[in-house]
Amino acid sequence: MRSHSHLRIVPGSRPTATPARGRTPRRLVTGLLAGMVLAGCATSGSRSPGTGAKAEGSATATASASATASAKAAAGPRTVPVGQTLTVLTSLDSSSADITLSGTKTTGKLGEYDVSEKGEYLLVDVAVVGRKGSFSASPSYFRFLTADGTVYETEITVAQQWQGVDSLQPGQKTGGKMAFDIPKGASKGGKFELLDLTLKGTSPAAFWSV
Repeated sequence: MRSHSHLRIVPGSRPTATPARGRTPRRLVTGLLAGMVLAGCATSGSRSPGTGAKAEGSATATASASATASAKAAAGPRTVPVGQTLTVLTSLDSSSADITLSGTKTTGKLGEYDVSEKGEYLLVDVAVVGRKGSFSASPSYFRFLTADGTVYETEITVAQQWQGVDSLQPGQKTGGKMAFDIPKGASKGGKFELLDLTLKGTSPAAFWSV
């Protein structure tokens, strides 16, 4: 049953409407609704202190690491003169070592039986010191590139040849001589190359210029 407002007549005044019991004035209802809407907006727009700062910090750190990695990749392998040490990081397991090539010289033969077939042996001393992980150091990872781009592998069967080590631990050292059989005079303007083993094969890791 619909309720009706009751009119009360006061002598000498206009009739006024008296709201029925149990009914809230319209202005009060409107005010309450507006307050609830504002409170809901304030709640949905708020967030815990520090949440935004943490998210922004994490995004910045990720972007910085990505930029650093991209810069290193763009820079490519370093080239230094023979005698200088380079820290080399492998791609497969991130192990690393300090590698130094020094003391180059040429000779026609090594020992009594190892005579150069191409002209002369180019000898170089290698010293490797483990820094991180289990580093594999082998003469088979080194090559000599002449000025015209010709590639010569190490002569692993000749006397005095360094044999390398499979798992060099941090602080451990290995080294010796490497020999390359090259034409006479081909060492001028050339460089030694260290290869990095990757999932896609091999790629240059470092160069030492003669």
